[in-house]
Amino acid sequence: MAAPTIPPPPQPRSDLPLPKGMAPEEYREYLEMLSEMPVEAWRDQDGTLYMKRMPASMAPAVGMVDSPVAITPDSPVYAQWVSTVEPEYDFMLPTQATPEPRRKEAPRAEGTDDHAQGG
Repeated sequence: MAAPTIPPPPQPRSDLPLPKGMAPEEYREYLEMLSEMPVEAWRDQDGTLYMKRMPASMAPAVGMVDSPVAITPDSPVYAQWVSTVEPEYDFMLPTQATPEPRRKEAPRAEGTDDHAQGG
């Protein structure tokens, strides 16, 4: 069984209300930390739940599976796993923010130039 093709994880939402007891600067730092960490689960605007790793209970009986999974709202296991999504990665919440793809930084070119010139 081939792993499903799933979209890249989005950046965390920044349009949510500030959590109680958290200063705006603290929340901004929290969002920055989230954007640097791997995303385990997120929910798209159409309700599809994407998980980086298939839960063992969903794996086929043929052995270990370490692959991503997409769960649609009509799936019988949907309600069981939707609670794993952090609010910052739930794009079905009322504001309906459009998911923004995560950005990967390109390696710094000047580091390789220094090494090339040093030899």
